[in-house]
Amino acid sequence: MRPRIGLALVVFVVFAALASRSAPAQTPWSLTRVDLEVDLDPAKKSARVRGRSTLRLGGELADAGPLIGVNRREPIARFIELAVVAPRLPHAAIEPARIEGRPSEAAPIRFDAPLPPGSEVTIEFELETSGRSFQFVVDPGFALASWVESWYPIPGTLEHGFGSAAAPGSTTIRMPSGWRSVAPGTLAEVSERGSERIETWVTEEPAARSFAAGPLTRVDVASPGSLPVSFFVLTPSPAYAARAELLGRAIAAMERRFGRYPYPSWNVVEVPEDLITFAAGAEQGFIMVRSSVLADESGALPLFAHEAAHAWWGNRMRVRGPGGRMMGEALAQYGAVVAIEALEGREASIEFLRFSREGYSPVQCALGYFYIARRGEDEPLAVLRGKSGHNLADSKGMWFHHMLRERMGDERYFGALGALFERFDGGSAALDDFRAIVLAASPDDSGMEAFLAQWLERTGAPEIGVSWWSVDRGKGVEITLEQKQAGEPYALDLELAIDLDDGSTVIERAHLDARSHTIRVEVPSRALGVRLDPQHRLLVWRPEYGPPLR
Repeated sequence: MRPRIGLALVVFVVFAALASRSAPAQTPWSLTRVDLEVDLDPAKKSARVRGRSTLRLGGELADAGPLIGVNRREPIARFIELAVVAPRLPHAAIEPARIEGRPSEAAPIRFDAPLPPGSEVTIEFELETSGRSFQFVVDPGFALASWVESWYPIPGTLEHGFGSAAAPGSTTIRMPSGWRSVAPGTLAEVSERGSERIETWVTEEPAARSFAAGPLTRVDVASPGSLPVSFFVLTPSPAYAARAELLGRAIAAMERRFGRYPYPSWNVVEVPEDLITFAAGAEQGFIMVRSSVLADESGALPLFAHEAAHAWWGNRMRVRGPGGRMMGEALAQYGAVVAIEALEGREASIEFLRFSREGYSPVQCALGYFYIARRGEDEPLAVLRGKSGHNLADSKGMWFHHMLRERMGDERYFGALGALFERFDGGSAALDDFRAIVLAASPDDSGMEAFLAQWLERTGAPEIGVSWWSVDRGKGVEITLEQKQAGEPYALDLELAIDLDDGSTVIERAHLDARSHTIRVEVPSRALGVRLDPQHRLLVWRPEYGPPLR
């Protein structure tokens, strides 16, 4: 399909310039359908992207049309042609518009008169890609593109930035005959034409478009539940059957907590080791995984669970604004905790929270958080702008969700997540949206607002000193708790395990909101020791995490 050309435009459009703007509300323009044709030219390390998109206006606008943009990180794509094909209304022009303060351009479509809400505009376009970025590569041996790079046009406005890249439709990949492709949806059509293979993927669900293509072999395997799982690999191995079974069990476990899986199938795509620098990337319907990571069985469960959890948190429900990573990265990481807990037990999930595991990132845990903080790279979770933001979300952010779940209880916590996803499915949520839903789900918790503030808006973590001694000739124990960290004291609900000489343990609960607090507890036999937070419900400094932060 070649576009019928109305007005032509040659312009670089940088998506990030607008996506990063502070937006008071979401853009009124949305995609209702996207059909793409991608002609790969591996020898030239480039591609031609042709397509047709239908845009819908959800509200009134001050100016008369949408802004059309591509490229998020690097100028990898440039427009060759862009035209409005419907409605055939008089319009002034499609012409470049300089974004103030940035060396980039955008393409606004301006009609002579404002369009009424509900209006639809269909555009056709052709782009050429060159170069590469973090998650867009066309090389002689492989090609991949992630939707996060905005490599095809997305509508928005200067006032609101750009919206979702997701829509139903098709993705057709033209590639060398020895290659296979993966894209969102199901493989609907395959044909060979000389030295060219053509595959068309169709999604009935809204999905942002990504693809991977190369000399892949498809391995279909049985998995628990009804969700089909396939591996697309460079070298087939019997081990992938067990990996797929594990992935299927992990997704089933998360479905019991997060709700129905948002996509009809799930695929795992092996990417050549030297092509990318990231370990794995979650797309809308599949995962791209580096060869060495796929081969490492030890970290398979948290890796697959984390990336699969992005289907809910970060893909189907996008996030925006400062702190957005707390509903994207941090919740995807907590999906790994949920899966480990269901498949291996609570003790294994606590071990992962504390120390990660072999084959997985060593800094995405409590031990890793204190390492990051000692390096001076800590930030409040409500911000997370720095270079360590991703790892902070996956370490302290993961612990935030664990602590919140322990405080609220499973019914309320997962109920709040369900309400969040239902409200923002297909849209984007801000941290304040999450706060509001949590507070609404905790009407009888007068300390919840303070809990959220102290864990989201300040750096560091509590360091609690515990000293104790027997009193009343062994019939009691006096315990002094002292907050040693810098800054204001935290408000903490703590559990203390008092181990007794008869082999039993007494659990005592204490509220600590001052620098120091002493309690006295009656015990049936002489105390031998006192352990702080024995169930690891809170992120507090422990000696096994290295030197304290103060």
